[in-house]
Amino acid sequence: GEKEKCITAGMDDYLSKPIRVEELVQALSRCPALLPTDRDGQPRSVGNSTPTQTPVLPAVDEAIASAETGTAHLLNANIVESLREIEALDELIDLYRQETPKLLDRLSCALAHRDAEALEAAAHSLKSTSGSIGAKEISRLGAQLEECGRQKDLSSVDLLFDRVKLEFDRTIAALLALK
Repeated sequence: GEKEKCITAGMDDYLSKPIRVEELVQALSRCPALLPTDRDGQPRSVGNSTPTQTPVLPAVDEAIASAETGTAHLLNANIVESLREIEALDELIDLYRQETPKLLDRLSCALAHRDAEALEAAAHSLKSTSGSIGAKEISRLGAQLEECGRQKDLSSVDLLFDRVKLEFDRTIAALLALK
């Protein structure tokens, strides 16, 4: 097919339309980092990085760390920077702000009805969507909720959901600081 032709022609990877954010982020994560070079084509340092490290631009790193005290654990700087490099970060932040509350509503409804299957499905979407934008703490909590739904163990889901809501507010603040 088309993918095979592109790979044979020398492409590193291939994404078909419609582009899905999760697939794009996964493809970007498989790409080697492009290091900045000097006039002679030699790798040069960026911020605190050395030429052999994957650079994370200082502005992104600092914004993630300082958006709110103790929030550095919320975001994956490499995913955030990858999205910024392809000029998709601002649009995806806006989309995440619009769509994630709908997922939180689905989770809330599933919890209210003690519906393990609905919990698993909504938590899976939350995990994937959050992971795609680099919201690693919400993605991690979503994975825990998903597993609770899969195991039909609803004993700790209310506490986990409260934590998701708290971390969502913190994550949005951290993401907005990057815009």
